[in-house]
Amino acid sequence: MWGMAFAGYAVATGLLAGNAAAAQAATFVFFPLVFLAPTFMPRDQLQGWLQLAAMLNPTTYVLESMRGVLIGGWNPGQLASGFAVIGGLCVAATLWAARVARRTTSRR
Repeated sequence: MWGMAFAGYAVATGLLAGNAAAAQAATFVFFPLVFLAPTFMPRDQLQGWLQLAAMLNPTTYVLESMRGVLIGGWNPGQLASGFAVIGGLCVAATLWAARVARRTTSRR
């Protein structure tokens, strides 16, 4: 699901810009999301603006779900929140890519 969200965003950006180089450059936006998520420490130990950025970052919920399975086992609530966030992002990115593709390829 993360790959679909990533691909939908890249496809939509590439279609909007009209070239493949723009799609490749747009994928670099996802890399800061990894560093603004609680990748290296739990979210409750972050402070200030970094805690706010982690709370708003969809990567946080995916990482926390994965970490929860590895450390504590199958926690249905935590897994559901991770799937809900990444599922929403996946649907939004795919719908955006489909809308841009329809608009770009339509004959006027």
